[in-house]
Amino acid sequence: MRNREGYRQRLSELVLRGVDSDVLSCRISSTAGCVEFMSDPVLYQEKLLKPTVLMLEKGVDQEDEALRVLSLRALGNMALGAPKKVRQYRKLLLEKCLGSLREPVVTSVTSEGMEALAKILAELREGDVGSSFGIISERCRAFFDNESELLRLKAFVLFGKLAKLVRISKKHFFKEEVKKAWIPLMLHCRDPCSEAAQACMTTMFQCVHFWGRKALENSPGRSNTSAAEEMTVFQMMLCSIPTQKKPAVLYSFLLETMTYVNSNLPRIRIAACDLAGIIMQQMPAPHLKKLDFPALRNSLQELQLDLDPGVRRAALGTLKVLDTCCRHQLLASPEGIC
Repeated sequence: MRNREGYRQRLSELVLRGVDSDVLSCRISSTAGCVEFMSDPVLYQEKLLKPTVLMLEKGVDQEDEALRVLSLRALGNMALGAPKKVRQYRKLLLEKCLGSLREPVVTSVTSEGMEALAKILAELREGDVGSSFGIISERCRAFFDNESELLRLKAFVLFGKLAKLVRISKKHFFKEEVKKAWIPLMLHCRDPCSEAAQACMTTMFQCVHFWGRKALENSPGRSNTSAAEEMTVFQMMLCSIPTQKKPAVLYSFLLETMTYVNSNLPRIRIAACDLAGIIMQQMPAPHLKKLDFPALRNSLQELQLDLDPGVRRAALGTLKVLDTCCRHQLLASPEGIC
């Protein structure tokens, strides 16, 4: 087939006819054929691209889950078989892929939509994405803490693709997006799903330069290892930055981190306790006054009843840090109450 132009043309036409069939099983099998055609520069037929894209667009909007998944996969594969045409169809591609990220979430459809977006973004420039950039970032971050390992994995990968896309016009905007994403990124580097954890780690270091510190980019974690001690070193380096310039950011980081001690995932609860301790150690004395020591202590003491021994150990270690901070606060302000 690869060596016979006439046969390739005829097969493409038959597949395209099947995609437009009223018989669901025929549409599904033909759309699966489109997945292969759209990903292969040899099989891809340029003159049939427009009608194929329009039919796949309709497939994305159908109720059948398999048809939606295959249609999204075929559209995403344009970036492999016809990368030069992605910009031409970018509005349609972005719209359809973003639609798959809306509620109600269907795991297979949503994950396929994020994977397709990741392929498409690799072939676009910053200006090509337009207002969709912010929407992609917002919806992507919403899946960082999803119960589905697959959706977390795809979301981390997609956020990393956005980071690579940023040039000048989106730099300030994405810096704020990174700030919003930073706590879940640091915590999910210890995600119970090893693939999600690795993807998160990779993405985090793709975003690190938005902090404007070269030292972070060259930190031990740059080797993409998941060793807890190396991540601790990195987190301490990161938290030292707002300590010097924007301590209020560090305070907000602590509040956000403490919400994760109630995570359904034990490894994330452990990571949250560890990170909270690091943040407290880095927090300047004036901002220690803002801490609700009784509330923090109660949250950590409740974790002493956790079924996971690792969580109990991490919470106990952070309690010790909290008590140390409390004593320092009392010494600095004799009237203070911890």
